[in-house]
Amino acid sequence: MAGPGEPNPSSGLTRRGFLRGAGLGAAGLAIGGPSLLAACSRGSAKPVRSEVRVVNQPLMLDDNTPGLILRAGLNLTYSEYTDAATFVAQHRAAFAAHRDVGADVVVLPDAQAAQLVASQWVRAIALPGARARVLPALANPAFDPGRTFSIPYVSTMIGIAYDTRRLPSGVDSAGALFDSTYEGKVVLAADPAATLGFAMLASGQDPSKVTAAQAAAAVTRVRAAVASGQVRGFATTNAVDDVASGNALLALARAADVRTARVLSPHVRFVVPREGGLLSSTNMVIPVGARSVGAAQRFIDYMSSPDPNARLSSFVNVISPVAGGAASLQGIDVKAAADPLIVPPPAVWKRLRIWGATSETASAEAELSSLAASHSA
Repeated sequence: MAGPGEPNPSSGLTRRGFLRGAGLGAAGLAIGGPSLLAACSRGSAKPVRSEVRVVNQPLMLDDNTPGLILRAGLNLTYSEYTDAATFVAQHRAAFAAHRDVGADVVVLPDAQAAQLVASQWVRAIALPGARARVLPALANPAFDPGRTFSIPYVSTMIGIAYDTRRLPSGVDSAGALFDSTYEGKVVLAADPAATLGFAMLASGQDPSKVTAAQAAAAVTRVRAAVASGQVRGFATTNAVDDVASGNALLALARAADVRTARVLSPHVRFVVPREGGLLSSTNMVIPVGARSVGAAQRFIDYMSSPDPNARLSSFVNVISPVAGGAASLQGIDVKAAADPLIVPPPAVWKRLRIWGATSETASAEAELSSLAASHSA
């Protein structure tokens, strides 16, 4: 079997190759039509028993999975949204009315998954085995304690990125983001959870247990840092580029993005500060209006199993949130399995937190989003 990101010898077709050949952007990709799935699984003798429609972020499925899912008895129809918040907003009326949104499984970041869970727009997931496989650090997010309505798909760490050519000694504190030593050379994240979470960490607080008052105080601290010139701006996806180019000395960044950037910028480093860092995930949920709930459950159970999730981990440069995923990765991608950005050591796991957003923190998050929009890096 080919490794993640390599051509599948049984099909001669890769996901990226399909995108290029078809001239489609990520938002236009659809996997699951009879001809494409047949191409992905030549030689499979198992009949297709049911269809599952999955909507996900761009480029978040490894090349081998469509064919393997078909062999497991599921016909996968796969599409991608460009922006999670926009997707939820576009389908808000259908979600609220419990109508079919065109998907049996939607894979969403924490913020949007939390919105759907709080609004009661998703079904309980009747998979005790999948729930038991979720790593302890991810098993009880504030938005879904016990993972009744969501199962993590992939995860990554949020920490501080820097370039050893400009900061050879690095940094080890969240407080460095607000240290005048780096005035004008700090890039924060447009993601409210990341920026407010780190403002709390720098203040000695636990972002997994955030109160409305703490969230408001974090916004005030960030706003003051912008006004003083400490913060250069807020980045959506280019924070690592700002560090590599020298536009920023410090930036909040995802470990997955740093690992990808190291191919061209090997001097970029990632650190989880001594005060802690954040865990960010995308999560599988089943809309109340799903057409094929049974198939949705089977897809979630499959993708939250160690081997399939380890393939994702290797392909997308992310952490497997599944017990046994790191061990499976050893047989799939030895280099990734040895990388602490993909398999964090126990001491780092202990310092990671999930942003504890609630309806009471929504106002602060909206204020931060507005601030970030007007001060993009």
